[in-house]
Amino acid sequence: MEIQATNLGQPVGSSIAIKVGIGEVFVVAGQSNAEGGVPNIGTVFGPTDDRVNCINLFDDTTTNAPEMAFSHLESLSNIAPRGVTAWCWGAFGETLASNWHVPVLVFNAAIGNTGIFQWRAAANGEVDYCGHTTDSVRTCMPYYYLKKTLTGYVQKTGIRAILWHQGENDYGIFEGGGFPPDYYFSNIKQVIDKTRSDYQANISWVIAKVSRVCDTDLHTTATSARVTDGQQMMIDEPNYNTFLGPLSDNIQPSEPERDRNHFWGQGLIDLGNAWFANLNTGSFLSNSTPQKGKFTIVGCSSLKSGDWNDPTVWSGGRVPNLNDDVILNAGHVVVLNNVGHAKNLILKGELQMGSLGELKFLE
Repeated sequence: MEIQATNLGQPVGSSIAIKVGIGEVFVVAGQSNAEGGVPNIGTVFGPTDDRVNCINLFDDTTTNAPEMAFSHLESLSNIAPRGVTAWCWGAFGETLASNWHVPVLVFNAAIGNTGIFQWRAAANGEVDYCGHTTDSVRTCMPYYYLKKTLTGYVQKTGIRAILWHQGENDYGIFEGGGFPPDYYFSNIKQVIDKTRSDYQANISWVIAKVSRVCDTDLHTTATSARVTDGQQMMIDEPNYNTFLGPLSDNIQPSEPERDRNHFWGQGLIDLGNAWFANLNTGSFLSNSTPQKGKFTIVGCSSLKSGDWNDPTVWSGGRVPNLNDDVILNAGHVVVLNNVGHAKNLILKGELQMGSLGELKFLE
């Protein structure tokens, strides 16, 4: 793509952008099997397709999200704000890019060792996942970083869906406490509602069915239907823009040489491919609506004919100032009866000057 800059209709410079594309943006949330880490055995798959991207940054601060610097997702990259290594998302991105023929950008706001009750409490501003209420660095975790991602990063990029992989921590709580599946359903629903409120859009959610825990001493594994049935209830909720993710309890049975709770090696590739397979369905592709970014435009463009100092004449609903590049569009007649301001003026329509009209430019 060749980009040309003009000043009052005259070319003043040009450049060629080699990599330009409109692709898919996903936000990962959940616990450690979503967050990632450095495995003890095997390697993390690093995608070779240069269309698989991330922001290589680990950000555990409560300051505003920094300016985005995109980079290729490597095996040991961080995935802003909190993802560690490419984990399964490298394989997911590679498969998606090669099948859908578009770039893909992944954010990761997952936090290990978190349960659904903690996510709900944090989303409602009650406590962080460790129970702290006063520590400014950890206040309102784990939801804080998901909100930060949506309002600090994704508002600029847009989003296709949140990918939710969480449930392992809830096995003991639900089985030991005898909680029914609708407890998981009601708690995750509150988290989903909060993300949509914070982003001010009906973001799609893709929810993995996961509950498996492993006892490293007894070398046994167990799953909880109470948890996975609750996840299924949320997926099945009518007209709620929620979709089925992978049944990850069925991927890579634990083996004694690993910690038995986390994926590794081929299991990470299988998990990433399973995520893609569940998105590559008619249900998701036909019913999931990408949400656009929320951009602030510096400048004013005429929307209709009228008085220069009438805010409804201009995009953004305000009168142009000295910082604005002003475009008076074809077919519009704008009348300036007193002092007006602009940084630059591109005149495609007609500007009529009243007896007291004066247009001042930024010097």
